[in-house]
Amino acid sequence: MDAVTVRIPKALVVILTVIVVGGALGAVGFLLGRDSVADAEAGELSADATSEAIKRGREAGYDQGFRAGKEAARSGPSFHDGVAEGRRDGYENGASEALGLAEFDYNPGAYYIVQFAQGSDRPRLRIDTVAGLFPGRSYEICNTTELCYR
Repeated sequence: MDAVTVRIPKALVVILTVIVVGGALGAVGFLLGRDSVADAEAGELSADATSEAIKRGREAGYDQGFRAGKEAARSGPSFHDGVAEGRRDGYENGASEALGLAEFDYNPGAYYIVQFAQGSDRPRLRIDTVAGLFPGRSYEICNTTELCYR
């Protein structure tokens, strides 16, 4: 048998070459596109993870701030403590104003003679002078303003 020569037209060779090169380029493009989609999905996961971390951080910050606020509210004096302290100070200041000079030392059950005078900044009377009475002494008024004893 004789060898048969087959002639392939040039147009067919060009078309096959274009198809092969196009297929190769398409395959490369597909692989690169698929990898870039995986990167984009990884970025989305990272964004989701970031938003989740922000959410957890806000919740933790809120909880920590809430606990700190409750602790700050507990550690200070209460309204009741303030009222009690105000009454205590008011009674002490009132007694000091009413009884006059603070250097007098009054004893329960003891007897005193007091002299009243007008208050310095108020029209109320206040104790001006005090004389303690002791058993076994006889007292009388001398010079219209002084107390004498024997």
